[in-house]
Amino acid sequence: TPDAAPGADRTAGCTDREERCAKRFRRSAYSAASSGVGAPSVGDIVRVVDDVHLYDSYSTMAEQLRLSHWQSSIEEQIDGAYVEPLNGDVGIVLATGTHHDTGVPLFGVHIPQRGHDYLFQDLGLKVLARAQVNATSIPATIMREMWASRAASGDATLRAQGGCELPAHACVLAAASPVFEASFASGMREASTREITLPDTAPETVEAVLELLYLGSMPDAADRRCVLAFAHTYSIVEAARFVAPALVASMTLGDACETVRMLRDFDRLGTSFVKMVLDVWGDSRPIMAELLSRM
Repeated sequence: TPDAAPGADRTAGCTDREERCAKRFRRSAYSAASSGVGAPSVGDIVRVVDDVHLYDSYSTMAEQLRLSHWQSSIEEQIDGAYVEPLNGDVGIVLATGTHHDTGVPLFGVHIPQRGHDYLFQDLGLKVLARAQVNATSIPATIMREMWASRAASGDATLRAQGGCELPAHACVLAAASPVFEASFASGMREASTREITLPDTAPETVEAVLELLYLGSMPDAADRRCVLAFAHTYSIVEAARFVAPALVASMTLGDACETVRMLRDFDRLGTSFVKMVLDVWGDSRPIMAELLSRM
């Protein structure tokens, strides 16, 4: 499921009706987490076997699970437009997620016969057929193959300190960094050579960021502060998101200002790093005094 911004209040913006739904859910004696083996997965074909476990759809969960054909079972009932699923209906699991307030698993199911998406707890569903492939693993599989073959299939080169060349794919670099994207799309030398020179960045740092972009992981030995500096220079937001928690947690008087200065710039791109810093260090007078005096 899509992640909320760091420190974001997942209940913010809920309507009174949504809060009533959440309260009703908290009172439920059923815990989907206890259902164990057999819970549906994305892509599974399922049958509705107990519609009492249908959960009122509302905007917060619909947005979280990206349900495009959801309907409000309370508001639309008032208008007489609600299409109710029935026991025996067959559908496909579009997404799985957790309730924003209780953490209990919910399943977004599209039922073609009804033309709508619904939220169910898993006791309301029976799996008829498992998906032949885990849809969420497809991008990861492709990226692993691209990583493994980049020396042969890569069409771009990052030249780090000492002239060390690291192969990559221009499409990956452009997707991760608007700076790289502009370089490849412009009339600059990089657009024709597909080579970007990084004279101030160590090969180990570039390699660590590339591994993160392709595989979603980073070597333990990677210098997180160097990674943040590289990410800041080239606006690589996802690299900053990856290293920020560890850097914020370990800030000292000596590095607090530089760390916060770089993280603050990413907030213009949709992150919440300043809030993260305040959440962690707001009660620390020495750190806050250092930040206020030098920034």
